[in-house]
Amino acid sequence: MSQSSLTACCCQQACQRSTPGDVDVARFASLILENDIAAATAFIEDWLARGVSLDTIYLDLLAPTARHLGSLWDDDMCDFADVTVGLCRLQQVLRGLSTTFVGEADRPDPRRRILLVTVPGEQHSFGLLMVAEFFRRAGWDVTTAMPTSRDDLSTLVRSEWFALVGLSASCDSRLDTMAAAIRSVRRASRNRLVGILVGGPVFDGHPEYVTAVGADIMGRNGQEATVQAQNLLALMPAGC
Repeated sequence: MSQSSLTACCCQQACQRSTPGDVDVARFASLILENDIAAATAFIEDWLARGVSLDTIYLDLLAPTARHLGSLWDDDMCDFADVTVGLCRLQQVLRGLSTTFVGEADRPDPRRRILLVTVPGEQHSFGLLMVAEFFRRAGWDVTTAMPTSRDDLSTLVRSEWFALVGLSASCDSRLDTMAAAIRSVRRASRNRLVGILVGGPVFDGHPEYVTAVGADIMGRNGQEATVQAQNLLALMPAGC
């Protein structure tokens, strides 16, 4: 069966579902790994044509695809290089959707400034970039970074004022590093009342980790993170 036939078959099966499922995620991941960006884009456009929102594409297709790629590596079905290249291609797809997703965002409020970073040592940033999309659409002034050390992170929060700092970690082996990074942020931050948001697969099913690492709030995805961040910001003194 040709590539186009496989894609058409998958799209026909998808028509029977209202949102992308595991089969769709696996197929989409295959297209990404095969570097068939045109087919991957057509796959997304098919869902959009049937009325599925971009929020759903982000949360139920792109994010699970990134996790699926990681699982392929964990299960020795792909090597690290393949997964890394696949995530880069996934970022390419994300950039292609960004303008439409962010749309006519509100003008950023000077108080709604957030720094989103990976924990020092993390190799991938796709989840972080997706969360940044949700914050930009909600009218936040967003800065993203991948600091290589706690000193780098401290320099970032010392040089600019941020209402919140968001950190992402992928596995529990990063929790101690995250906790140390959060302590560094609180010590160095220009905003002495800076709020700390955390997220990433490590927190799925473990809300107790939020307190353990010294954070204020958790967001399981970009949609939830923006709501939690806005609620926390509303509790902060206006002049902080």
